[in-house]
Amino acid sequence: MLCFFFFSVLSLSSSEEQSLQLCAVKDTATSRVVLFGTSAFIPEVFSHFFVRTQFFRQYPWSLWTFKLSCTVLVMGLMVPVSFSIFPQIERMMSQGHGRR
Repeated sequence: MLCFFFFSVLSLSSSEEQSLQLCAVKDTATSRVVLFGTSAFIPEVFSHFFVRTQFFRQYPWSLWTFKLSCTVLVMGLMVPVSFSIFPQIERMMSQGHGRR
């Protein structure tokens, strides 16, 4: 969850500030791994099973079109899912680093 601060960063000590920044970086990295990892994994799984069909044996050049279409579809579906799992705005508490 991307951590945007609604309080003055100057009121935090440097160690608290660094830990909150580290939290933001970890949440951003996790969000991107979920989004792009799923978008890369699902088309490969589908193409693994569809390569054996008669259509792709007859027209092997159409496999790249299938993979590209599947990637675009999965990416389009994963963007709202990723944003709902990892909200973009969240308030961080300075004491105990818990989330409200």
